[in-house]
Amino acid sequence: MDLEGAVIDQEVNQQLLDQFSIHGIRYLAAPSFTGIVRLPATIRLIPFR
Repeated sequence: MDLEGAVIDQEVNQQLLDQFSIHGIRYLAAPSFTGIVRLPATIRLIPFR
């Protein structure tokens, strides 16, 4: 089963973002994104509170 997106309730760092990207996630919603230096072109980050 392929997922289009994910919502997680924790901070996302570069390592976690890379793992989501490897698994083909296109949308990622999280409360914060820190230490991101390489944003994959195939993923959209959606911050929320």
